[in-house]
Amino acid sequence: MMDDKLNNWMAYKINQYKANEDVLKKYVSHLEEPAYMDSIYLKAWEWLPKKLHTKSPNTQIFIVAIDNDALVDQGRIVFTLWSVYNQDKLKYGILGAHEMHHVLRKPIDFKVEPSEEGIFYLLQTILNEGSADMIDKKYSFEKADDVVYEYHFDELLLTKPDSIIRVIDTAIQEMAGTKGQKYPTVKQFRNLMNYSSGHNPGYYMADIIVRNGYRKELIKHIQNPFQFIILYNASAKRDKLHPPVFSDTTIDYIKQLQKKYWKNGKKRLS
Repeated sequence: MMDDKLNNWMAYKINQYKANEDVLKKYVSHLEEPAYMDSIYLKAWEWLPKKLHTKSPNTQIFIVAIDNDALVDQGRIVFTLWSVYNQDKLKYGILGAHEMHHVLRKPIDFKVEPSEEGIFYLLQTILNEGSADMIDKKYSFEKADDVVYEYHFDELLLTKPDSIIRVIDTAIQEMAGTKGQKYPTVKQFRNLMNYSSGHNPGYYMADIIVRNGYRKELIKHIQNPFQFIILYNASAKRDKLHPPVFSDTTIDYIKQLQKKYWKNGKKRLS
C-alpha cells in the first residue's frame, strides 16, 4: 500500500507521522524558539528591499497535520507539519521565509476595471509566488535526492511553463488588439496556470530573471507586477537557453497598464 502513495495518500501520510513521531515531536518544540522566527525573517529579507525589512509581530504560526502545503491566511502562517519539517532539513527556515515573504512584501490591491481582473490576477500571482519561490524551491531542486517524494516540485513548477508564457503572450496581444474588448477571465488564467496560484510559470520566470543578473532589479521592484514581466523579457532575451519572450505588443500593453495604475498603486504603499 505504501508503494502506491497517490492512491493511498491518507494512509501514507498517517504512516509517515507514525514512523517519525518522536523526531517530529522534538522538532515542533523548536518552532516556538525566537531563533526560528529570526531565521525566517532573515531569509525573507534577502528577497526584499531594505524598506520592507520589517517584522510582523501579529503573524502567528499554526501547525496542521493532514495536508501537503503551507499558506498565509489573514496574517496567519499555516504549516503542514510534515512539509515544514522536510523543508527545514534542506535549509532551516526556508518554508516559513517563503510564507513570510508574502506577508512582508505587502502586495498592492489595485482597483481595476472588470475586464482587467483576469490579467491582474495573472500579474499579481506570478510575481507573488515566483519571487518567494527563489527562497525555498531552488534548494528543493538542488537537493532533490534528499527530498521525500511529495516535495519534488517538478510537476508543480515546471509543467510546460514556456507553453504557458506563449499562451499568455497571445492573450495579451488579443487584449491589446481589441482595446480590452476580448479578455481572459480569472478562471481562464487559473486553468492556464494549472491552478498553481502563480507558481507556474512564476518560478520559471523569476529563475530566468535571477540567473541573468537581474536579482537586484527584481528585489527593487518586488511590489510592481508590471516590472516582473518587463524584467523577465529582458532576461529571456539574454538567456542562453532561449526561453520564450513576450512580443513588443504585449510589453507595450503592460507598460500602458503600468502607466494607468502604478502611480495610484504606489500611493497605497505610503
